[in-house]
Amino acid sequence: METILKCTTALRQTSIYFNKFNLNDFNLKYIQALRKLSSCKIYIACFSEECSNVALWGYYANNHTGVCLKFKDFIKDNGNLYLKLKNPINNEIRDYKLNKVIYKPNDKEVNFFTNIGVLPMGILTNNWYYDENHNSSEYFLQMRGDKGILDEWRKKYWDNIDNCICYKLSDWKNEKECRISLVDTFHRFKDENSRVFNYDFNELEAIIFGMRTPIKERMKIINIIRKKCKENNRDSFDFYEMKYDDVNFEFKPHKLYINIK
Repeated sequence: METILKCTTALRQTSIYFNKFNLNDFNLKYIQALRKLSSCKIYIACFSEECSNVALWGYYANNHTGVCLKFKDFIKDNGNLYLKLKNPINNEIRDYKLNKVIYKPNDKEVNFFTNIGVLPMGILTNNWYYDENHNSSEYFLQMRGDKGILDEWRKKYWDNIDNCICYKLSDWKNEKECRISLVDTFHRFKDENSRVFNYDFNELEAIIFGMRTPIKERMKIINIIRKKCKENNRDSFDFYEMKYDDVNFEFKPHKLYINIK
């Protein structure tokens, strides 16, 4: 009898849970599902335009024990920044754009019915834009019009994705962040190893140690850099250490004179 009562109680609690889910969570879950249909997964690598923000070292560098990698400025076409990376899937080497983050709410509206980019075009145009009497939607031509109309739709779709990637609340503006984004259109980057992109060592200008980076870790990094310099016929490499200047009240990198040969 006790077992039956326990099972009955459990069923009642489960029923109450599903009722609460239907009443309170359905709208949110529905909107989240629509978002998944309107865009695919996006993976982001984050960079900062400067290294002298003490809060960033505390938050992102494990309380100043990590290091910062400083890349050479690579600027082209209208002053945009790029970094040369090697794709692990096809070994293609190309320049990836660093998009500067805009620190304000993204208040641009997105029409769901003109931004379904995850489903194949055949499914979209054959099933999604007709009613039960097979009358086509006004959005049908935007998806299956002539080449000019389709190209315009594609441009707007990718512009909307860029808008989602590059906005952040103003509370984070001191980060001065730039982002390289990887849009997983065809689910090629599902495996973590497929998202490990390699940079050209010659694009790495310096390494900056945190003010609490352990000596043992510093020596490991210096030895790796020595080996990489030898492999790449490089005779110079810069090392820095972050320090707080008690006189001028500044937190900034100080150069370390280390022989890499």
